[in-house]
Amino acid sequence: MARLDAEGLFVTGRERHSVVVNVEVVPPDTGDDERALRLNPPEALGDWLEEAAVLEDA
Repeated sequence: MARLDAEGLFVTGRERHSVVVNVEVVPPDTGDDERALRLNPPEALGDWLEEAAVLEDA
């Protein structure tokens, strides 16, 4: 996924900040957050992190 992102598959520049790339497993585990942080620029993760926090609290 990181290589495809580097090649621009998921858009580039400022547009990249509106796309979250991740690989999640079912059932969810702590690695989901780690992968999201590793695969995305911080600007892309605001909404995703908020939603993930809400789901963890449920």
